[in-house]
Parts: sequence; structure tokens; C-alpha cells
Amino acid sequence: DNYARLAMSLGFIPNPDAAMFHAQKSQFEAAGKKIHAQQEAQTELRDDLVGQKRELNQRISALDSELTSLRSRKNNLPADYYDTLTAGDSITIQILANDTDLLSTTAGGGVQTLTLEAKSPEFGFQYQSTTNGCVIPPCAVLTNPSMPISNPIVAFNTMNWATSCAHASYINGCLQHQRTFFFLFKVKDNMCPANGIAYRTAAITVTGPEIYLMGNSMVVSYPGVTLQWYLNGVAIPGATDTIFTPVQSGIYTVISTSGNGCEMISNPVNRTFAGIESVTPTALSLKVSPNPIINHQLNIIAGSPKSDKVMISIYDLTGKMVYQTSTTLQGGFEHLVIDTGDLSPGIYQLSMMAGADQTETKIVIQ
Repeated sequence: DNYARLAMSLGFIPNPDAAMFHAQKSQFEAAGKKIHAQQEAQTELRDDLVGQKRELNQRISALDSELTSLRSRKNNLPADYYDTLTAGDSITIQILANDTDLLSTTAGGGVQTLTLEAKSPEFGFQYQSTTNGCVIPPCAVLTNPSMPISNPIVAFNTMNWATSCAHASYINGCLQHQRTFFFLFKVKDNMCPANGIAYRTAAITVTGPEIYLMGNSMVVSYPGVTLQWYLNGVAIPGATDTIFTPVQSGIYTVISTSGNGCEMISNPVNRTFAGIESVTPTALSLKVSPNPIINHQLNIIAGSPKSDKVMISIYDLTGKMVYQTSTTLQGGFEHLVIDTGDLSPGIYQLSMMAGADQTETKIVIQ
């Protein structure tokens, strides 16, 4: 035995139990191999974590670059949702966010939690006041005002906003035809190691009265206000009706005034005339405005070459008559107004009949 000879040469007494020594030696060698294996595993884990950290840093760097780009372009970003309202109309917008991806196993592997936020100067106090907290009342509100909202998988809310004359009136002391309001919605998940974030914007334009052309005439459809027509910025005496037939070239506008004194200006219309056409129709004629119909008010310019009784009917797409009225035209053009408030949104056929003569046109009710 090498151990015994070595011990004897040094003057020590050899261990009589050499087998025990070999057993201990084997245990130490096995323990050393185990420690070595653990060290290798730790090295691999460290290398893997270093790789993940490098990928995460790269992702964070890319997100920072994207955020910097978005910030530099934020004033020019297009909206995700557009709509145009006539002052006095209301709008409802549903906001729905969902994410069915599961969290990583290290984060528990469960469903994600989404957090929804909403921002705009037009939101009322605590998202529930229509009179306080916004720049121009009435304010926009949310059905669930407990913002931000956090829910698993799905985050949902509804925005309601009733506009008024004030939303399309003066801007910085100048009377304007329209104004656009922006609403920002943000949703964030709790995905690890980096949260996912999405933004959506809504651009709502509120306009004053609109001028529509009807042959030689111009028509404004805006109930409940007093009107004054202008030519090149100068009031036209006596021109206060919803329909006006110009006799000279220039830029025409209308200023409407509500009962509480709020003023709105229409879109400008440039009319150029070499001479006015005959205002006497040569046949039964029918023109409508606006189309699609807003505010439940349909303006009709009915023309007849002679005095005659006419029947005006509205039919749905199945051919069923859903509205009918009669009137007597005195010859020439006449302005008629029909209330469509009892009709459902959709496409209809408008018919006007005088004796054996008939004319038709399609109308859309929104």
C-alpha cells in the first residue's frame, strides 16, 4: 500500500483501516465533481442571464428610440377615430381593450391585467361632471368614472359627450366655423419584463351651421336659432330665412344666434354669377338638403312650372310608405321642411307627385 509505505518512511504509524481512507477519498472526489457540476451550471445560468439582460437592454433601447420618435411627432400624429358633429349633437364612443396573452411562467403564468386611462381637456371633473372641470362645457363624461380602470384580460368604458354652440363658437376672440377636440386613451398591460402600452386618439370636430347649394339658392339647416346672411362680411338686410337666393357675386356666410346669445358662423360659400338663371322651373323638380339628414330636419326645394297640388311620400327599402304629406305649390320654387325624427336611420326613397308628373330621389337618415 502506497499510503502505508509513505507513512512508514516518515516514521508515522500507518492507519490500520486503509479501506476507510479510500472511502473518504471517494466521497471527497464525488463531492468535488458535484461542486464542479454546480459551478458549470451556475456559469451557464450566468451566461444565460447576461444574454437575457443584453436582449432586454436592446429592447429598452429600441423602445426609448420609438418613444423619442413619437414625442418628436406627437403634434402631427393622425387620430385613430374621426367624427364631425353639428353643434348640439351628441356622440357616444366605446373604448375596448383586450389582451389574451398569458404572463410568463416566472411571473405566475396567469392572465394579464389591463389598465385603461383617458385624457382630454374636455373631460369633466372626475370624468362625471358635465358642467365643471373641462375647458368648454358641456363636458365629456365616462360611464365608469373610476379611472384608471384595471381588469383582467378586458378593459372597457364608454364616453358620452353632448356638444353645444359654445364648442363651435369663438376661438381666441375670433368667430370660427368649427373646432376640433382631441381625446387620448391609453391601455397598459402587466407583462414582464416590460409592460405593453397602446394609445388611441379620437378627433371630434364640432361645426356651426352648414350652407348647402340648391340650384341658384343656398340653404342652411340649423333649427332653433336666428339667422343672418352676410355678403363679403356685410349683413344683407332682411336676409334671415333658412334659404337665400343670391343676386351678385361674392363670399356668403351665415351667422346663427342661439337663444342664450351664442353665435356661430357657417362655412363660407363663394358664388360667381355672369347672370342669374331663370327662377321659374320648366318641370316638376325636387332637391334635398342636407343628405345625409342631420338633426331630423330635411329641407326640400320643390319646383313646379305652375300652381299645383303635390304629394310628397317617403318609402323604405321594402317599398313600404313610412311618411306622406301634401301641399300646394304656387309655381316656381318653394322651400319645404320635413321632420324625420320618427324614421329610423337608413336609406329611403323620397317621391314627389303632381298629377301624372313624378320625381324621386334617395335620402339617407343618420
